[in-house]
Amino acid sequence: LLGDKRLWLAYANTIYITVGGTFISLLLTVFAAYPLSKARMKGRKVVLAMVVITLFFGGGMIPTYMTFKWLHLTGHRFALMLGTSSFFIMVLMTFFRNQPASTEESAQIDGANDFTILSRIVLPLSKPILITLGMYYAVGMWNTYFWAMILLTDASKKPLQVYLRELLIQSQIPPEMMGVMGSSNM
Repeated sequence: LLGDKRLWLAYANTIYITVGGTFISLLLTVFAAYPLSKARMKGRKVVLAMVVITLFFGGGMIPTYMTFKWLHLTGHRFALMLGTSSFFIMVLMTFFRNQPASTEESAQIDGANDFTILSRIVLPLSKPILITLGMYYAVGMWNTYFWAMILLTDASKKPLQVYLRELLIQSQIPPEMMGVMGSSNM
């Protein structure tokens, strides 16, 4: 098994999806939660209502697949990296809201804009929650199985979980059927 090149390729794909997906998900979560934590944001209540609605209702498998297909993301590993959790957005938004406003006000007096405040003040103070959310995202990305099985058709892009599933299924095929199914090397 260790000599099989597809195993190492599947490991590389899983690591790529996990690292890239965790970074992208954290970035999207921060960029969604920070503006929602500010009362001065216009349309905040509408956007917040949309985020909360997704906590209760999902789009479903077929509309989600159709969205990936419409965006031409089927067959790409990048499709597995996209996405955030609305629950994590709410958690991070609450964390941002509970930080002292005096630090941001003093930075605004010194001439800092919102992006500078976010990158130089808020994010360094938010390291513990970002690490925690990053671990949750990483575990979720590492365990991605269902959407990887549906969206990825090329065997060279499949993660470890899909590869192990294929090994398990092939190991359960009776030996007399191996030649018929073309899996005699298993």
